[in-house]
Amino acid sequence: MTARRAPRNAFEAARLAKVLSVDPNGITRCDIDGRNRQQVFAVLHSFDHVGLPAAECIRRTLALLDLPGADAPDAVRDAYRAYYADLPARLPVEAYAGAPAEADAILEHRFTFNGVTHQLPDRIDWNADPGDCPHWPWEFNRFGFLRTLLGAFAATGERAYAEKAVQLILAFIADTDIADSFIPGPDPASWRLSVHKPHIWLSHLEVGFHLVAWGQALAALLPRIPDLLAPVDLLRIIKSVHDQLRWLEIIIPEGGHGNGLTSGAGCQLRALAHFPGLRDARALATVALDRLAATLDIQVLPDGVQHELTPHYHFCVCHELAHTLEALDCLGLTAPPRCLEVLRGMWRYVRQTLTPDGKQLAFNDGDGGLGAWTRAGLERPRVRALLGEDATAELVSTYYPYGGVMFLRQGSRHGRDELYLAFDGGPYGNAHQHEDALSFWLSAYGRAFIVDPGRYRYDHTPGSPYHYLMSTKAHSTIRVDNRDQHSRAHPEHWVARRPLPLTWEVGDDGVIIAGAVYALGYGAEQIPVRHHRTIRFVPDPGYWLLEDTLAGDGAHDIESRFQFAPGALAVADGIAHTAFPDANLALFFDATAWDDARVECGQEEPRAGWYADRVNQLEPAPALALYARARPLPFRARVLLAPYRGTALPAAFREYWSSLNRW
Repeated sequence: MTARRAPRNAFEAARLAKVLSVDPNGITRCDIDGRNRQQVFAVLHSFDHVGLPAAECIRRTLALLDLPGADAPDAVRDAYRAYYADLPARLPVEAYAGAPAEADAILEHRFTFNGVTHQLPDRIDWNADPGDCPHWPWEFNRFGFLRTLLGAFAATGERAYAEKAVQLILAFIADTDIADSFIPGPDPASWRLSVHKPHIWLSHLEVGFHLVAWGQALAALLPRIPDLLAPVDLLRIIKSVHDQLRWLEIIIPEGGHGNGLTSGAGCQLRALAHFPGLRDARALATVALDRLAATLDIQVLPDGVQHELTPHYHFCVCHELAHTLEALDCLGLTAPPRCLEVLRGMWRYVRQTLTPDGKQLAFNDGDGGLGAWTRAGLERPRVRALLGEDATAELVSTYYPYGGVMFLRQGSRHGRDELYLAFDGGPYGNAHQHEDALSFWLSAYGRAFIVDPGRYRYDHTPGSPYHYLMSTKAHSTIRVDNRDQHSRAHPEHWVARRPLPLTWEVGDDGVIIAGAVYALGYGAEQIPVRHHRTIRFVPDPGYWLLEDTLAGDGAHDIESRFQFAPGALAVADGIAHTAFPDANLALFFDATAWDDARVECGQEEPRAGWYADRVNQLEPAPALALYARARPLPFRARVLLAPYRGTALPAAFREYWSSLNRW
């Protein structure tokens, strides 16, 4: 859990207060005893259905609706079927994926997420963690498996897939209790989530996503199978959705302005678009939209970069908001112009983080293998309309003064073969942080050569690879005295409050010089060594010259690391080079400046040389490690990063490197 960033100014403080306000419609957050169910449901503007006669439950649920003419369960189902029949034309849905074989496994309660499969019992414990992968129960409670069932139904027309989708929704409603999510907090004006229900009521993301998944499932199935859902069961779902939407309005994620709150507010609006006629719909939508606008003002930096400084989560926010804009159309609402302006800038940044070879830039907690998802998001009609001419404009070298990321590239007109380097000169970020200052990602001629190591999965148990993947050692930057960077100790510097002191120079010849500094110390001792890195990009013939300077007092051990993508890497005579059949990268270094140069790949003790392209996937990948021991400061070193087509290293690069050393 990260510390909440202080507001940058009075305007932001006022907006943050508005985001955290949860009393827009007379909702009180007085001292609620989680065991007093009547109080809980009163705050949710609902009723406790447990123990009520069926007729009374129906009557009270109908009172939660404002559907003209729908004064009985059958009439409600007819109204919903008619609404859903018309919905696809107004609310596009991504194609449902899933082979029948995968759906058949779900029929038997075998569920797979991120490559991990678990067989669950007939009666599912929605709060249980059946394994050791924290991602698994999170994904499970988001109901992503409904898309697999819907895909199989669309492909085969088999009713069993549709019936299973509805059964699982109703099972969740029957076997969980929203009142369990509240326990008294230390402050009478606050609630906190029950630590005893971590997966069911974990966050806005889990609740919001499964509400949207339920709505999409009903919209896809009810028009095609009129008798799929008994009217009283539809009312059960509607009542649960109403209560959970109120829950989303009341419970605020820690920090109050991260991607969870944005996605939660977006899911509120998307769920409202899928469940028409709720009595409180207008009030819920107004609060969600206002909260969305307020949190965007806080979490998106002036240059358009989301303040977690993680391209993956930046894209997640953009992706969710693209869906939200479509939902607003269904609700007869429009996004404030300021929201659209911010979102447009965010999507421009997304375009830069899609590498020419199809990866997604994976700084901090990210997955390089999600590039196809990113590209599909950019192709959504609503996104292209929002970007306008920017949707197809050429991408060129640029930098982001608050996010700190600098892109040194030839220009996207070169297509997949473009030379591309993303340099992370930014701060630690508001969440999902890695100790990776001054690291970089390099792609050329259709290949990723130097990469960010990814995240594998959120597993903080001893021995987890996640600890390594977050470390400086896993990234292409420098360590001092066998210590990692220690930005974590300086939360006041996690997010830029003003433009960063970056170097960005563009010469008349097209040569670009980018530079940044890390100066927050190394290790828990915060060893006071300052690292300045400059990268010079020469588009023609195409190479990058990287120069490092370490300043401070005394003598120190220096370790310069370069994390390569999976594949062979050889090092000899001051050159490290890959061995692919189509294109390669040569890294020249001054062998006399280093005591040792070696390739570390797939090591366990100590851990080194690993890459995670996707969640729960980890594979060996070579890291070049250069070691200099007991060097007095200042210490200077440089490397030449020379990509080339084919397998033969061009002589011109050798000659250029020799000339630099003579100089």
